[in-house]
Amino acid sequence: VGEQEQEPLLNRALANLASWGGIVSAEAPHSSIHSFAGILRVPRRCCHASASQAAPPGRRNGTPRPGRSVPQYDAEALGPRNFLLRGTQLRNTPWCLVLVVYTGADTRLVRNMHQPGVKLANLERTVNRTLGVVLGTQVLLAATSSWLYNRYKHQFAGYWYLFPDGMQASILLPDSVGYFLTFFLIYSNLLPISLYAQ
Repeated sequence: VGEQEQEPLLNRALANLASWGGIVSAEAPHSSIHSFAGILRVPRRCCHASASQAAPPGRRNGTPRPGRSVPQYDAEALGPRNFLLRGTQLRNTPWCLVLVVYTGADTRLVRNMHQPGVKLANLERTVNRTLGVVLGTQVLLAATSSWLYNRYKHQFAGYWYLFPDGMQASILLPDSVGYFLTFFLIYSNLLPISLYAQ
C-alpha cells in the first residue's frame, strides 16, 4: 500500500475516533511483562428489538419495547500480542491507534524497578554469621568480666603484688562502663582483623 493510500485511511480513522466507543476490561496491574489478559467490547451500530421481545403489560423494566435500540457488543480477547510496553518500537506498521491501560505506578516498568539485592557468596554469609557470634561472645565476656571485677576488686585490694601502689583513684567514666570497655579491648583478639567485613 502506498503512502498516498495510507493517509486517507488514517484520516478516516481519526475522524471516526470521536464517535467510536467501547469498553476495555483488563487484568489488575502486576509486574510481569510477558503476559496480559483483557477484553475489548465494541458496540454494534444498533439493532431493533422485535415484537416478541416486548415487555409484558405493566412492566417497565426488563426486555425493551419494540422499536427501541438495544446496545450489543462484539467482544474481542486481548493478549500479549496486543500489549505494548513503554518505549516499544513497533516495526513494519505505518500507524496504529492505541489505548492507555496502565499509568503511573501501575505500569509494568515502574513495578519492575527495585533496588538490586546484595549478592553474597555462601562463604561470605557464613563468615558474617560467624563474626556476629564472635562479637556477641566478646560483649558477653566483657560484661561478665566487668561485673566480676567491680564485685570482687575490694577483696584483692590488700594484695601488694596486684596493687603495689595501692588502690588508685577511680577512672573518669563510671566503673561499669570504663571496665567494660577495658575488657572489651582485652578480648578484641577473639576477632581477628582479617575477618572483618570488607
